[in-house]
Amino acid sequence: MKRILFLLFLSVLSFEIGYSQNVLQTYVEEGINNNLNVGQLTANYEKALWGLKEAKRLYAPSVDFVASYEHLFRKPYDLDREISNPTLSGLLDFINTLDNSYIQDGKLYYPARNNYLAGIQLTQTIYNRELAYNSQMKEAAGRSAQAQLEDFKTELEAEIQSAYYTYLQAHFVKESISQSLVLTKKNLQGVENLIAQQKVTKEVLYKARTNVSNREAQLRNAENKETKARNYFNFLLNRPLDSDIEIDVAYIYEQSARYELGQGFTSNPDNEYRLSYIWGMMDYTTAQHNMIRANALPKILFGAFAGYRGASLDFEQSRKYIGQIQVSLKWNLFNSGINKAKSRQAAFQFDGLRLQYQQQENQLALSEMNALNDVTSELKNYSPVRDNYNNAKVYYNAVEQKFQQGMATILELTDAEEQLLQSDMNNYTWYY
Repeated sequence: MKRILFLLFLSVLSFEIGYSQNVLQTYVEEGINNNLNVGQLTANYEKALWGLKEAKRLYAPSVDFVASYEHLFRKPYDLDREISNPTLSGLLDFINTLDNSYIQDGKLYYPARNNYLAGIQLTQTIYNRELAYNSQMKEAAGRSAQAQLEDFKTELEAEIQSAYYTYLQAHFVKESISQSLVLTKKNLQGVENLIAQQKVTKEVLYKARTNVSNREAQLRNAENKETKARNYFNFLLNRPLDSDIEIDVAYIYEQSARYELGQGFTSNPDNEYRLSYIWGMMDYTTAQHNMIRANALPKILFGAFAGYRGASLDFEQSRKYIGQIQVSLKWNLFNSGINKAKSRQAAFQFDGLRLQYQQQENQLALSEMNALNDVTSELKNYSPVRDNYNNAKVYYNAVEQKFQQGMATILELTDAEEQLLQSDMNNYTWYY
């Protein structure tokens, strides 16, 4: 499914865009490197890679050193009365040479009391389809773990960028209110001068003082929002919450900048956010389904053994050294329908993942289209926001002059001042 990639061309003539990208990218890298969840997901990915290596090494032969000792508690056969028989005597001599029996004090021990075994054993799989599908499962699990890690990094990067812009917005809104407070105090001084000149009455003074108190309250609230925005940004970077945040000059709002939506659109087929993980799980389930079905196929193993076996430890006797090869076949012909039940479970799991994949595709397409519409609408709103500020500034200057001349009331001055502050804050809210 093709995705929409929309480009924003921000023409900011006086800014160093490259510098801004370096500053913000540095914060993003710091946040990713310090994030505990990234470390955990990275460990899961590394674990999946080692799981794949383990699955592949199941094809390789295994070589083991084996050693065992057995002692049998069993009453021997009494041969005292028949030992003079020449035929029986020769037979007993032969039996005494065998590894699994021996004669002592006229008694026959069969099997032998002591059995020693030591040697090297080799085992090699010749045919086992379950191993192949197990390897595919591990490979799919590795891709899913990697996709999960990359998805989280994408989300974290977006969250860090958003938190950075939120902090800048809170900071400059606070600065705007702070400047407005300076202006309000200046107007209070002007009112006091007008009262001294008996050009206005005292009730105007109370209104001007109220304006100062209100603006101070607004400033405290703005400072609190800036502090919380700073704390959250530092929290994402996993560093002390009161750490200073560098304000990038390239992201300072300027009235002279132009913002336009690029006219070109291009498809982005590589946008697999949250899709690669589901696809990997679908591959995992498919391999799991095949491995369950492969349980009904035969398995062929080759084995070899070379070592020492005997009823006593006598390394000078060559007949006690043995070599053995073995080819074994195992074929599960009946398992009471267990494989069928497991296979159906895997099939239903695959169907659920397929529906989840389609739903995620639709959700991404919707989110991208909504994001494009949001940006388009906001850019169209820029002219009204900018014009509102320019008009509010002109209006305030005119009302302020009239007030000084006694041609405007304190209520008109307060309203003009409030409009100027609100339009200035709207600029920063729109921009960030």
